[in-house]
Amino acid sequence: MQNRGYCGYNCSICPAQSDDIKDREQLVSIWKNYFGHQNYTPENVRCDGCKEGGRIADKNCEARPCAIEKGFEFCMDCEDFPCDKVRKLMATKEGMILFPLPKTYDLSEDEYTHGMAQFASMPFILDYLIRNGKLKNWNN
Repeated sequence: MQNRGYCGYNCSICPAQSDDIKDREQLVSIWKNYFGHQNYTPENVRCDGCKEGGRIADKNCEARPCAIEKGFEFCMDCEDFPCDKVRKLMATKEGMILFPLPKTYDLSEDEYTHGMAQFASMPFILDYLIRNGKLKNWNN
C-alpha cells in the first residue's frame, strides 16, 4: 500500500519526502508559482509523512491532529467526513490543474508530477469509502 496521509494524499510520491534538496526546491517553486504559497522553503518543506511521527510539511493542517486524536487511520473513517478540516484537502488531478487557472495554462507534465500529483486524492478516497460500505459501488 502506498504511504497515504490521513486526508488521502499520496505521500509516497511527494517531493517533500526527498533527501535531494533540488527536488524540494522544485516543489517549493511550483507551490509558490501556482498556489501563491510563500512560507515554504526547501528546508522547512521536508516531510516524513504525517503518519510517520517525524517532520511534517504542513504544520497548519487541521485534519492530521483531528485524525490522530480520534484514532482514525484516515479521515474517511470519521462519521463527520467530509468536515471543513479535510474538505479543502480533497482534490482531483483536474481540480489541481483548474483551480489556479490561468496560472496553470502552461503547466508542464513535469511540474504537475513534481508539485501537484500527490494531492490527487479523490480516486483513493472514493475507493476507500466504497470498500468500507460508505458509498455504493456505482460510484466506482
